[in-house]
Amino acid sequence: MTITKSISSSNSTYFWLYLIAAAILMQIPVVNLPFVWAATFFHELSHAIAAILTGGEVSRIQLFINGAGLCFSLGGIAVVIAFSGYFGAPIFGFLLYKLSKVTSNTYSKYLSISMLAIISLVLILWSRDLLTILILIVLGFSFFLSLKYLNTKWLKYFFKLFGMSIMLNGISSVVTLLNVGRQGDAYSLAQMTWIPALVWVLIWCATNIAILYSAKKYT
Repeated sequence: MTITKSISSSNSTYFWLYLIAAAILMQIPVVNLPFVWAATFFHELSHAIAAILTGGEVSRIQLFINGAGLCFSLGGIAVVIAFSGYFGAPIFGFLLYKLSKVTSNTYSKYLSISMLAIISLVLILWSRDLLTILILIVLGFSFFLSLKYLNTKWLKYFFKLFGMSIMLNGISSVVTLLNVGRQGDAYSLAQMTWIPALVWVLIWCATNIAILYSAKKYT
């Protein structure tokens, strides 16, 4: 019983350390760009996956230097597609955070290779403008460097920090929707469902906080 409590307390401490470290990194200009771009990448990828799963097709994904992004799709279920961005990105962050613990040393490298494969696939299938291509190359290069120059132990720490930053970005970016007015996914959902944008923001906040809290036991 004492050992269990000690491990739980240690996990909680490390969780908060990762959270604080990720929060600080997200505030440092230039240094924060790969983390911001990764969060946007998974946000738009979530839209794309939702479009495909609901019978639509994706024409292109566009990323911007300031961390904004767009996913252009045809067909599919519009409500599901619009909802999926702020819901899906933190799930990707959670998976990166979780898999960094449950995988063996060898599979940590496979996780990095998988990230490179996903980025490459989006680059080939849905990238149409130079800026998006450059951002994806930078993201891909970040994972390539992590694979090439970090030993396996540090690679796990890298994924934990990366996953944490994506989950935190999911919460902070949802909060900013309160100030964007008549634009964004929340406004689109309000137009389609007659449910106020604030309700969608609160739903995303609740789910994203729940996802972040669930990551605590995987530290």
